[in-house]
Amino acid sequence: MNRPPSHAVLAPFATRVLVAMVVGALSTAPGDAWACAACACGDPTINAMGTETPMPGRVRLSLVGGWRAESTPHDIATVPRRADELRFELTAAGALGDRVWLSGTLPVLRRGLARVDGSRSAGFGWGDAELRARITAWRAEGPTPAHQLGVSAGLVLPTALRLRADGAIAEEDLQPGTGSITPMVGVWHAWRKGWVSGFTSVSGRLSFLGYDQRTPGPVGLLSTQVQVQPIPEVAPRLQVDARLSATTRLDGEPEGIGGGWLVAVTPGLLTAPSRAVALFVDLRIPVAQRLEQGARESIQPIAGVAVDL
Repeated sequence: MNRPPSHAVLAPFATRVLVAMVVGALSTAPGDAWACAACACGDPTINAMGTETPMPGRVRLSLVGGWRAESTPHDIATVPRRADELRFELTAAGALGDRVWLSGTLPVLRRGLARVDGSRSAGFGWGDAELRARITAWRAEGPTPAHQLGVSAGLVLPTALRLRADGAIAEEDLQPGTGSITPMVGVWHAWRKGWVSGFTSVSGRLSFLGYDQRTPGPVGLLSTQVQVQPIPEVAPRLQVDARLSATTRLDGEPEGIGGGWLVAVTPGLLTAPSRAVALFVDLRIPVAQRLEQGARESIQPIAGVAVDL
């Protein structure tokens, strides 16, 4: 009988993958270059993925990878004891003028399940694509505005293919997508004072009917981060985010999974080894959570690289 994967085995593997991705990007960057990936727009701040400053003609490609796990206390053999996910997201983004930032993301996932009876299974495939738009509605005067306010909108599309095992549809926890169309809306605020900057966003998403008559519950998200950049090439940052989600519904009735709340703290480091490249490493740490069925999310290592074309 196969033994279930353990945290001690999966976490180092995922960490090695993420570290290799960052080291590879560093090895391709010019060693004598310095400055941020946004200098051309007059803003010396190193931009993390999702907080870019729009400028006419700016185009950016990014690759982000992360690993996470979720465990449940159930003692029923058919219920997963632990689920893990290794996820990579490829994003292409660009500016429409100096106020609109458009992006499209396609994730690739590997999901694994380990059950209390010792059995295990895994699935691999691309996930549901995301289309996003971030619009600057107001900005303070000046070449590098101290404050900016805006709105965001997006759509998650059911692009993932359903996985099959032994001629049948694989179980839901292995599927890389939900089959739902999910619109997203939000508001955001960015600020900068000297070498300190911040970004705060509040957003929500509402899913429509997905696979097998399941509808993921509405989700509300709050995120705020502060970034310190004492020198042009390096910027430590700290992010706090909160998530509140309703339970998944099956045939219109509460299923008792997927709901709850979670608060996480994420220390991280951004660096710009060249004018066109930005790298980051983060460690997302759940500090408080109350999820349905007593589920617990693990610490999540994340790393990424972005290249301005």
